[in-house]
Amino acid sequence: MKAKKHCELISKGVSFEARKSGLRLFAIASIGLIATGTGLGVSLGLQGDASATEDTPLTFEEARRINPAYEQYLEDVANGEGDKYNIIPSKYIPVSSKNASRRLRSSIKGAPATSNEDLPTSYNLVEHNLVTDIKNQGNSGTCWAHSVASAAESYLLKNEDKRVNFSTEQMDYLYAGDTPIASFLETNYDFPRELNEGGSFLMASLGFNSGYVPVDEVQFFNVMKTNDPDTFGAYNSWRQYTDIERLNLVAFSAFGEELEEYEGEISYQDITSVKSDYIISEYDNLYKDDDTDINALKRDILENGALYVGTFAPGTKNCYDNDTNTIVDRGIDICGAENGHAMTVVGWDDEYEYTDPATNTKKQGAFILQNSWGKSSLFSDYNVDYDKFVDTFIEDPSQITPTQEAAIRNFLDSYDAVEYTYLAYDGASGSVDYGIIRNIIPNTYKAIYDEINAIGYVKKTLAEDRTSASYTFTTGGGEEKIGMVALSMTEVPYPNPLNAKIYLVTEAGEKELGTVSFPVGQVATQRTITFDSSEAEAVSGEFSIKYEFREEGKENRVLLGDDVYDVIRPAVFILDQAATPTEDGTVTWVEGRTHEAGSENDMTIKINYALSSFESLKIDGIAVAESNYTLAEGSTVITIKHEFLNTLADGTHQILAIFTGHEPVSVTFTTRGAATPTDDQSDDESEEDEEDVPVPNTGLNTKFSDGGAMSEHSTESNVTMMYLALPLVLVIIGSLAYAWRKVK
Repeated sequence: MKAKKHCELISKGVSFEARKSGLRLFAIASIGLIATGTGLGVSLGLQGDASATEDTPLTFEEARRINPAYEQYLEDVANGEGDKYNIIPSKYIPVSSKNASRRLRSSIKGAPATSNEDLPTSYNLVEHNLVTDIKNQGNSGTCWAHSVASAAESYLLKNEDKRVNFSTEQMDYLYAGDTPIASFLETNYDFPRELNEGGSFLMASLGFNSGYVPVDEVQFFNVMKTNDPDTFGAYNSWRQYTDIERLNLVAFSAFGEELEEYEGEISYQDITSVKSDYIISEYDNLYKDDDTDINALKRDILENGALYVGTFAPGTKNCYDNDTNTIVDRGIDICGAENGHAMTVVGWDDEYEYTDPATNTKKQGAFILQNSWGKSSLFSDYNVDYDKFVDTFIEDPSQITPTQEAAIRNFLDSYDAVEYTYLAYDGASGSVDYGIIRNIIPNTYKAIYDEINAIGYVKKTLAEDRTSASYTFTTGGGEEKIGMVALSMTEVPYPNPLNAKIYLVTEAGEKELGTVSFPVGQVATQRTITFDSSEAEAVSGEFSIKYEFREEGKENRVLLGDDVYDVIRPAVFILDQAATPTEDGTVTWVEGRTHEAGSENDMTIKINYALSSFESLKIDGIAVAESNYTLAEGSTVITIKHEFLNTLADGTHQILAIFTGHEPVSVTFTTRGAATPTDDQSDDESEEDEEDVPVPNTGLNTKFSDGGAMSEHSTESNVTMMYLALPLVLVIIGSLAYAWRKVK
């Protein structure tokens, strides 16, 4: 019989202790530690300059603290209980002003808490058709892939008005077996991953610069059919979740084991022949703690669409309010490492009331999550009924008593896949993480030089004074042009904002390419600098990308530890010079999509229209004086000055760029920390902005109708029927054990 996979679709009515889940929220910089529990993880040595002056950045030893959830993990490993962990918590989380010593508090700026005055009390992307349909991970451990795919699809719906269906199966292949990313995981972090196993947003981010993810499902399906016809049949069965497999879901839910195997193996490995049409170019991944800004996450939903969340599965004992379908984070030691599950944040409700299982008290406020366990109508949608179940699994139907038949019918008819659930704002154990996709761009690049994929990569070097590091790449001799440079950081949760200055180093010398900014406390994050063909730097043979960090507002560079450059990686995107440039109005954020009030950071966007066609700029419908922004060529590069940005009210704002001969280009950005609107913004305009964000009416125990709107739907009767039916169904195991047969 086939072992149950992680993060599976499961019936709500079945004892949750029998389930497994597959979210691996491991500390990627310490993956060796996951496998061994011996403390062999990377020491993330961001350290401050030795000179003790006011301009000296925090040392990393001062700035970081051990995650309490990680300490619990080590304790369980020492007691021989490490194997139960599907969630491996981050080793480090940033020191906050709440838990820092007095000496450090004045040095920790962190991110300012933001107001909720501009936010609706509740909001749901589903009601605005800004999230794709509920996915069905079936009997696999790929909840992480389904959540990443849903978040990426929602981003494109929200920002590009494009509806796509990314292949979660392709992601599963990309991070398993002997693919480049899977080999990198095993070689560098002692983390071998096989098909159908768990993962995380952090793990998925290692493939975002590969050029292979995300891929449209139809594209992957067709390429695999062409390239690997021998295993295509098995893949097709797996992808479509045939009637037999759907019946297996019932069989496992009812009997705790599966009764059917696929014939053949799913062994497709030619994954790198499938090029993605998109690049997830900028993202953040953070663990929730006491300082997490809930309002900032809400604005991320409004601005970027759905978010990834790694939490605990619906039904987790001691961490779930069954009456309101609400998950409450109480940490791995209480909720259980084996119960990790990734879902998609599609909205929030500040007035949603639930009972905290820890205190048995009423509380309010929760995010709305979309699950990947399929729809409750799963079996009726595919005509899986009692007769088909019996025909598949029971050799002699006459052995079934009327009571047993009623139990099976009831089980099939009242199946509840927990389509939507809630995650309480409360709770900060260091176990829950959010993934925010901030930019997706077309993949028009000829090649991507990257250490993880071992393309063009030569070596990495730490400067002797530890103030900078560099990665060396090679074009193989020919001349290429750099279209984009990405800098990613993994497991570097610094408590203050960091600015990274990036340089190109060639035989001709060193040239500064630009500066990117990283927010507070991210465990995985990436920022980019882009160039079009007119401004792209030409490289030939070996060249290096060098980076150095400064804490925002300070001149001294942050010292890089001996191994920190192992978890801070540049990637170089090479332009396809044979491609014909097109003007399509694509917007690329160069810097500052979120502006902190009072900062000196400008905001820069690049629009793929000729500068000669630019006419004017508006923000929130009001013309912006030319003195408040600058223009530059390279398509059209608009830099809005920080002096002007600091006059804007706290909240989401709309940029409208007007061009001759083109449709206006619209994009939104966020300001944080401003208390009141400026004189330039009238009350009428503020009310207009609020009307642009419809406020949904969400209630307790809600589900979504076929039209996407929320409707009242009590699950109490379904739950009651499931628990009444289950004991009767289980009787079948004993009375019909000899009658089960395998269907080939």
